[in-house]
Amino acid sequence: MLSHVEELIELLALRAGGVLSYNSLRENLQVAIESVRQWTDHLQRLYFLYLIRPFAGKMARSLRKEPKIYLWDWSEIAEEGARFENLMASHLLKWCHFAQDWGLPPLELHYLRDREKREVDFLLTLNRKPWVLLETKLADKAPSPALSYFAKRLKAPHKIQVVRDCEEPGMAGDVHVIDAANFLRTLPV
Repeated sequence: MLSHVEELIELLALRAGGVLSYNSLRENLQVAIESVRQWTDHLQRLYFLYLIRPFAGKMARSLRKEPKIYLWDWSEIAEEGARFENLMASHLLKWCHFAQDWGLPPLELHYLRDREKREVDFLLTLNRKPWVLLETKLADKAPSPALSYFAKRLKAPHKIQVVRDCEEPGMAGDVHVIDAANFLRTLPV
């Protein structure tokens, strides 16, 4: 059993930032799906991973079940883009926890994806209403079309693209493009 859990850990590190599919993991490990669910749950309790659930709200054709997986220690992730997205997820989740701990209006962290494969990395809700849509990129300053698509449907007031290697932050249409260092500096935690 321990070797299966070790293999699961390796598979989860490869899939960080992606949708968690218990069935796919079950097939890879050749074990029962309930075993994969239990092991994943134990790894959450041991602070190896955390899940971000999709926001469904009143969105037609949105995915409602599959969470995305992130690791508490993002340095374990080999792929650069997934590692950067995971780093941002950790800081955004920390901001949500900070708001809760200090009795501030509740912030929740979600992601958006619909059946047409449009996706935005993160959605922060304030008092359960869409507030900030946030996309992460390594170097691409051009805003993701999904930001505007979901912003119109959800009436989210803020659209931000956080770019790790951004030489010229500013506005790209109605999307704030900011470098990661300055964005993280603005978070209250």
